[in-house]
Amino acid sequence: MKQAFAATAVFFTAVLAGCASSVGSASSARGDESVRFGVVTDVGIVRIDGDHQLGFSAAHGVAPVRLASNAFENRELDRRAGQQFVVHLDDGQSITVTQPAGAGVYAGDHVRVEGNGQKARVTRS
Repeated sequence: MKQAFAATAVFFTAVLAGCASSVGSASSARGDESVRFGVVTDVGIVRIDGDHQLGFSAAHGVAPVRLASNAFENRELDRRAGQQFVVHLDDGQSITVTQPAGAGVYAGDHVRVEGNGQKARVTRS
């Protein structure tokens, strides 16, 4: 009985410790964001596809043709207007950022680039 209680106590301690560390790391990740400044040198119009990805698992018993059809329909429905900005950063590098249209940013504007990768966004500074 004591061994079962001890094993249960160790298990719950490990679970709680895991929750505490994952909560701390998640909040740290949200609180830290890269910010860079630069000038927009070019703006292009693009179409942005939705986030839907084609996935298939035979365990679900769904025909691959149906999944492909659904993925195509989702991409077509989720397409929206976007803008691709070429930004010459103050540190001398040039980057491109693609985001939904409507930022109110034009070539020649001094901008702030927040975030990195797919989460990068351009706003007027």
